[in-house]
Amino acid sequence: MASFAVIPGKALGKLALGLPLPAAIAYLKRERHHFRKYELKFGDQDPFEHSIVLNLVHNGIALRFEPISQRLISIEIFDFELMVLTYEGTPFSSSSIIATFLLIYNTFGPTYPGDFDQEKLQYTLKYPGIAFVFTIPKAFLSVLNISDLPIAFPDGTTPVVSRMYIYHGPSLAEAETSKLGAFDMYFERVIVKN
Repeated sequence: MASFAVIPGKALGKLALGLPLPAAIAYLKRERHHFRKYELKFGDQDPFEHSIVLNLVHNGIALRFEPISQRLISIEIFDFELMVLTYEGTPFSSSSIIATFLLIYNTFGPTYPGDFDQEKLQYTLKYPGIAFVFTIPKAFLSVLNISDLPIAFPDGTTPVVSRMYIYHGPSLAEAETSKLGAFDMYFERVIVKN
């Protein structure tokens, strides 16, 4: 089972935000014992209007690339049992560690109350560079004060993470490619033919 260090606003293991698409694919090929299958998805009608998504099928990870620069703009985790996730050396999710609201809050520390999407029944807890999405069962909506942190449900259980996003920028909706350092430039030969 693969293990990844989570660095909010920066990386998931060696998958760093700002990484060019060809470099990401080269990394996945080198590490094929962990990344057996992946799908490349893009808008063939308007290729520069929609993100390019590299879906790591057997890993529960989706990598989103900005369509023009083709640099990694966000990382989405959607299956937490397929890997070990650590933050500052402490595991917070694996096949034997359930990433609950309380565990996330204790691991990452206090933050402002998140946002509740009434239509999707999802509560999003945000920290700088990282967001956790929790699905709230419809049965608890009437007794839950959504303006508070949903640390526990009335039956004593706590919400479980359904998705996690790592991004650079003020929010996930405003995610931007991180600035390149002096030695982070990536060049590839381009030939244009008429």
